[in-house]
Amino acid sequence: MRKDFRQVQSAGLLMVLLVLLCSCSKKANPPEGPETTLAVDRLVHSGSEESKNVVHGVFSVNKYAQFAFVVPPSRGYSRVHGDFRSFTKRRDPDSTSDKTADVSLMLLNEQEFNDFAQGRPGSTTYQLDPAHDQVVDWQVPITFDRPQEYHLIFSNSDGGPKTKFVKADFTLTFQ
Repeated sequence: MRKDFRQVQSAGLLMVLLVLLCSCSKKANPPEGPETTLAVDRLVHSGSEESKNVVHGVFSVNKYAQFAFVVPPSRGYSRVHGDFRSFTKRRDPDSTSDKTADVSLMLLNEQEFNDFAQGRPGSTTYQLDPAHDQVVDWQVPITFDRPQEYHLIFSNSDGGPKTKFVKADFTLTFQ
């Protein structure tokens, strides 16, 4: 009888461990707030004259992080503007950043983004040299008769840490 009790007790303990292991592997939804990590591949539709946030918050960059937005047709003077700061320690975004935290920033149209994602050399609508603290104000090309999707790309520069963090605030506006 004592041997059966130990087997049942061991089986019960094994079941509890398996349940704990499974529950730990699920990803929890991060709380909302200014220090929340943002999802990449976010698409912002801008169907009116109002300004739209393209990105606002802190996120990690391993290879690259992209934020897409759509400019409606016949928008003559659209612009994407904002600033970013990159750093290497997630818990200390106010720490002094240096060249090791540099990231590149690009604005690409849909074709340019497809070339970039496939690793093919191609043109860019706009591109900044690697930096860790930058203010940007780019006029988005005219869309003519159809909506145009653009991608704001933060790319990890060669060398330095494999993962960098970026605190960015970019808005799409119309004039």
